[in-house]
Amino acid sequence: MVKLFIVRHGETELNGRGIIQCQVDTYSINENGKTDAHYVGQNLPKDIEIIISSPLKRAVATASIISTYNNAPIMLVDGLEEMYGGNINTMTISEFGAMKFNPPLIYKGYVSGKDFVVGEGQTIRDCMFLNDLEYQNFSYPDGESKAQAKARFEKAILDFVKKYPQYEKIIVVSHGFTIKSFVAGIPELSDFKMMRHREILEFNLENNKFIFENYKKFER
Repeated sequence: MVKLFIVRHGETELNGRGIIQCQVDTYSINENGKTDAHYVGQNLPKDIEIIISSPLKRAVATASIISTYNNAPIMLVDGLEEMYGGNINTMTISEFGAMKFNPPLIYKGYVSGKDFVVGEGQTIRDCMFLNDLEYQNFSYPDGESKAQAKARFEKAILDFVKKYPQYEKIIVVSHGFTIKSFVAGIPELSDFKMMRHREILEFNLENNKFIFENYKKFER
């Protein structure tokens, strides 16, 4: 069995300003983000064997700080990056919450296959933050779907574990929307909104299945 500790990168300048980054890789973590990373590092087991990180600057910087608490090597792994957001990149949170579509945005329900319409009565934010698997086919205009982000995230981890079976305790440093997509459909996380910078998700990986274990929250 492999034990996974999944964390989000520390805060960046754009996070602090309420601007959505997605795969924009301009900024590393700010001073708050460094404090976040130190806090997470202090609250993770000291016998971690390796840290696998998204290649984006903010994740790498976070992994580097966490590694000072366990001396674990860091490996950058493609597939752990933030969800590709299409035309919401660098949009403010308030702009994102108010998005409406003309013509309406139509996508297929992940479970039912029925057409869903995002129009005047339902915002893009509603579709993103619902944890129901039915919404996994939802994507931002010109962006990646939640199902696609979940699939590449899981594949990245499974491929790594298959290639390096010697590691049994692994920290995974990734991003908010990608982690959000990954946990959709897990009953214990039905109220999960968005992972904050000081939180830790624990999973066991058995027979290529991700089994939820714990969700630790640490407020600033």
